[in-house]
Amino acid sequence: MEHFEERRKHFRVKANAKVGWKSQDDGHEVSGAEMEDISQSGIKVTAKKKPATGSKLAISINLGTGKDLKLTAEVVRVESAKNKPAYYDIGIKFSKLDIEHVKLLQEFILDQLSFKKTSKK
Repeated sequence: MEHFEERRKHFRVKANAKVGWKSQDDGHEVSGAEMEDISQSGIKVTAKKKPATGSKLAISINLGTGKDLKLTAEVVRVESAKNKPAYYDIGIKFSKLDIEHVKLLQEFILDQLSFKKTSKK
């Protein structure tokens, strides 16, 4: 039996939110990227613009509470989106989270789980 090592430390939750970022490397800005999923350590987004793997980003996530979550992050993966021609699936890893960031992420993830649970009824 083969064993696969799980690289993720936190579980992922499907989520829908708008994400924007500014590259700390070249200043390029993106707005309106669509979040696909989230965990306490990162997000997957779909966007038309392709950032370079390893790019450092200042990201902003619209949590739907009237307040955006602003974090620093790094692009860890970029692939052509499977179901959207001319779009990219982008894996982004959060960096330098403080306790307030962790709290807001946990609340958002729990809200997504609750929404999924109540929408199935």
